[in-house]
Amino acid sequence: MAEISIVPFDEICEAERWDAEFFRPYFRQLGEKLARICQAKLNEYASPSITTFNPESVSKFQYVEISDINLNTGETSSKSISAEQTPDRAQFLMKGGELLVSTVRPNRSGIGLLNYSASGFVVSSGFVPLQAKDERWRSYLFVWLKIQVITDWLDRQSKASMYPAVTPSDILLVPVLHPSETLLDNVHSLVREIEATLRRGYELYPEAQGKRIWNRRRV
Repeated sequence: MAEISIVPFDEICEAERWDAEFFRPYFRQLGEKLARICQAKLNEYASPSITTFNPESVSKFQYVEISDINLNTGETSSKSISAEQTPDRAQFLMKGGELLVSTVRPNRSGIGLLNYSASGFVVSSGFVPLQAKDERWRSYLFVWLKIQVITDWLDRQSKASMYPAVTPSDILLVPVLHPSETLLDNVHSLVREIEATLRRGYELYPEAQGKRIWNRRRV
């Protein structure tokens, strides 16, 4: 069903947007609600981790692109790339532990957690890599960015229809609800537990695979 609403001209000028989708009643109500309940912006708790990668400094490297993010768990994988085959978008050198936020198709919620052991990895310029103020905020911001209302908020900011994308500034201005210390600790504990479970699963997989092959042979 079509939605019809009247938007004040001053609101249009302030937003500097002229596309009707931006002013959908749902998006306007969402923006107003988040403005009421959120006391801060994301840039108060995390900052961009941008170090330019120089492929001439290595013979090969581990590369993470948007398709390497598990959209359900935030887990990141990587592939080994030789310096001679460096993709154009392989631009950011990581310290390890960054929060990777995809700038393209924000409605897919491409948010990744890079392992702390991933120092020296290179990520695509399709990400905004963020270094949280501490480990607890890394966990909290990951969960906050994955919730549907924030995905919708970012989707509203996106521009272009064929290949919608947001800017780093859009991501840094995401409204954030400041949690209590208890909530911050609880979220961090759960995220660490999930990360540990995923790591353990990968460690056990070769053993489980070997047993499966052995059992097939016995049959």
